[in-house]
Amino acid sequence: MPDFRFAGASQACEGAAVLAICLKLAGKDRIRLAALTYERLRYSRVLKTQKTGEDLRIRWHSALQKSMNGEYIDPRSVKMKNSWIYRLDCEKDARERWPIMSAQIQKEMDAGAVALPGSLLGDDRFDIPEIEEEEYLKIEAFVQDAMKHHSASLTGRAAEYFKPRSQLPVEVQ
Repeated sequence: MPDFRFAGASQACEGAAVLAICLKLAGKDRIRLAALTYERLRYSRVLKTQKTGEDLRIRWHSALQKSMNGEYIDPRSVKMKNSWIYRLDCEKDARERWPIMSAQIQKEMDAGAVALPGSLLGDDRFDIPEIEEEEYLKIEAFVQDAMKHHSASLTGRAAEYFKPRSQLPVEVQ
């Protein structure tokens, strides 16, 4: 994942930790089981993380274009919505899900038909998780404080287009 999505390093660390746990739990004689279980444990989360990054890229590019056109930018439209990524204890999650996931994959391997992880996902596989209102308010307060004290470091005229939520029209809030 490109760095601007703010998740590449955390996903790499998570992936390494989960793979190590899968290899340990599977044992030296069951590397394929470890690899397939790892893939299934990680697939949905990594896909949603990527979609969150794509969403952020689109929103940032849109805001940049609006700023260049002198248009108002709704602060919510450029806020990151990726804090859900950092809450997971991936090692605990892998250990808890291993028994059921690996047993299912072992059955599939024995039958000669291992399902691809993407085919197991539901219609919500591309949904981007949302952050809670309380967390949004904390982020908003931090951003407003940063803009108040560091507005000289903001590029161009962007600061004048960002307003606190309290200054937004009611229908935007």
